[in-house]
Amino acid sequence: MALVTQPIRKRLDPLRYLCLRPGHSYRLDKYMPRPVPLMPATDPVDVEAALARVRFFKPGAVLEVKGVKVMAGKMIWYKVPGGWVKSTALIGMLLREVG
Repeated sequence: MALVTQPIRKRLDPLRYLCLRPGHSYRLDKYMPRPVPLMPATDPVDVEAALARVRFFKPGAVLEVKGVKVMAGKMIWYKVPGGWVKSTALIGMLLREVG
């Protein structure tokens, strides 16, 4: 189980503090405080087009983490089927490892 509580500070190595591990799956709690967006890209060329393609995970959905990307030395993005989830979107979410 992982409870994401705060963003990673700049001076820390972000990969040492991953809450979700690649190759593992996590189920979102049924009582999510807010929707979790699935972004089509981490740094889109056309931001408006990317925002139009944003989808949201439903409560109880499973995040299958395929990989991790660190941007600007501190921002963690998780690669999941269909797109990317920004680590800060998971703050306050209760995630249970499945499988």
